[in-house]
Amino acid sequence: MGKAIRMKKTRLPSRNSGRGCVYYVHTDQGYVGMVSSREQAQLMDKHSVLICDENETLQFQQWGNERANQYVLDKSLALGFSRIGDTPFFDRIEKGNGYVYFIEAVGLSRVKIGFSEDPENRLRQLLTGSPVTLRISAKMPGSIVMEKEIHSRFQHLKVENEWFHFTDEIKSYVDKNCI
Repeated sequence: MGKAIRMKKTRLPSRNSGRGCVYYVHTDQGYVGMVSSREQAQLMDKHSVLICDENETLQFQQWGNERANQYVLDKSLALGFSRIGDTPFFDRIEKGNGYVYFIEAVGLSRVKIGFSEDPENRLRQLLTGSPVTLRISAKMPGSIVMEKEIHSRFQHLKVENEWFHFTDEIKSYVDKNCI
């Protein structure tokens, strides 16, 4: 796949580095963590995965390296990654080829966050019984585990089942993480 990267530990942002996020990018050895902007992560791997956003990484300075690295590891496991032996690389636990999708109910400020191997087919299924126009707003490579993590992240915006208020908070997440 992509160019190999060697990192011993995820480097945490310094006070002067701005508000970076922790992303996993794929290399020949596996996924590896990096602190960067979405643009930098996409240059390395167009399917990079957000592990910790800016709000989470802001806390790292207060916590110190050990606690921050443990937090990143815990989030990694929750998102379906596992460490490869004693290396700095990770592999996906769930290897199913699928996508976490964001299907917008046009004009209602609502979005369905779900998982499917074929989001376009899922959209066609939903359109059959929908009184409103639906469209795929975005999608990202992912798993059911990742879908559950995103649902948990936006629990405070939940309307019903897998439908959420399509706020600037979710739109910003989509802009940073989706293809």
